[in-house]
Amino acid sequence: FILILSLVLLGAPAPAFAQSHSLDLELSSSQYDSITAGNQTGLNFTGDFTVEAWYKPETIGIAGFIIARDAASGRAWGIYVNDDNRLRGEFFQGDSTFTEWKSTNALSLTAGVWTHLAIAWDVSVPSAVIYQDGVEIASQAGNSTNATSIQNVSTPVTVGARNRGTPSLFLDGLLDDVRVWNDIRTSTEIANN
Repeated sequence: FILILSLVLLGAPAPAFAQSHSLDLELSSSQYDSITAGNQTGLNFTGDFTVEAWYKPETIGIAGFIIARDAASGRAWGIYVNDDNRLRGEFFQGDSTFTEWKSTNALSLTAGVWTHLAIAWDVSVPSAVIYQDGVEIASQAGNSTNATSIQNVSTPVTVGARNRGTPSLFLDGLLDDVRVWNDIRTSTEIANN
């Protein structure tokens, strides 16, 4: 397996110890981070992939992106927590041809408590497996099944929001150890991480 991005956001992973070195995003300040196209050549992939991150929400019930490669033109993929507390993911074959998922059950989120979230995509099917804290919470076909590959774009990657010309859907909480892999991570690999 190849790790194409391990964005350790100012610190170490966030399991059971006090965490003070993570990206702290404030909804009221519209904060997010970004990686420009020229600085992240490893994020140009068109097939299967997995996204995972440690997330500590400060507010529950507000939609916010964990990470996305998304623009007004040049949309590729993203993972976010919706306002109904379901983990959602999407990828785009073209700017208007896409496949998306959301977990069938709401995530078990508590303000101020770390949780590990992951989505492993089988792009050609398309299908996805969604995990919380290393446990599979959903395995399903895409809600829209138009896309079976991901368009290769040069748009920036944003962490803590999406940017379709204007940043939006800001995350309110802490993020750490955001990872993007260019393969389908197994349940064992996700649980061990």
